[in-house]
Amino acid sequence: MKLASILLLIIGGLLLLFYPFVMMSDFMLLSGMTTSSRPFGELTVSYGLIITTSVYPLVYGVCLYFVIVRLKRKKHKRALSFSICPIGYIAVIVALFEIGRIFGLT
Repeated sequence: MKLASILLLIIGGLLLLFYPFVMMSDFMLLSGMTTSSRPFGELTVSYGLIITTSVYPLVYGVCLYFVIVRLKRKKHKRALSFSICPIGYIAVIVALFEIGRIFGLT
């Protein structure tokens, strides 16, 4: 369980390598966005993607802290549950993007 927790955290941390490019695209999306002529669904998906991708390092940092604390206390099952959270969060971001793509919003 300890090895699985560490492996999942490494996978979640590797996704942070792409974070500068994601933030650059978020800034470009924000600068080109006009709210006057866009439908509510399109704005919701766009802002949802911007917010969720911007908060990912915070989510990863909090989960990393809790995993380290749980591993020091020898609570490996709880550590595993916290190490899955960043990957689950990325799955939510991908699902939000796919919903927007299916409905033609992104």
